[in-house]
Amino acid sequence: MKSNLIYFCICIGIFFCSCKENKKQEKVETPIESSTQSENKNLISSTVTDKNGQVLEMSFDNEQNIAFLKLNGEKIILQGQAAASGIWYKNDVYELRGKGQDISLEKDGKLIFEVISEAGSKE
Repeated sequence: MKSNLIYFCICIGIFFCSCKENKKQEKVETPIESSTQSENKNLISSTVTDKNGQVLEMSFDNEQNIAFLKLNGEKIILQGQAAASGIWYKNDVYELRGKGQDISLEKDGKLIFEVISEAGSKE
């Protein structure tokens, strides 16, 4: 009888542990205009120009771990990723990486924008 009670308690404990919900982070679909106009103190904006004259506008929402980009009139929203060092944001199509003054943006695995500081150059 005592072993049945112990077995029953163990089963109940396993049941309650397995019923906990795994909360997933929801995707946030916020347009660039509304985010840059908000009073969010965690929003950091920057603009960089590559050697070809392309301008990349970037806004980073540290609270939601999202980057809002604008390149050649196209608005891009990226979700933050765990980077060992620097920044790393991506979605299904684009990937933004950077460290210090160096920034690279890829579309479908192909480099479409890059800024490399003189300190980061390999020449």
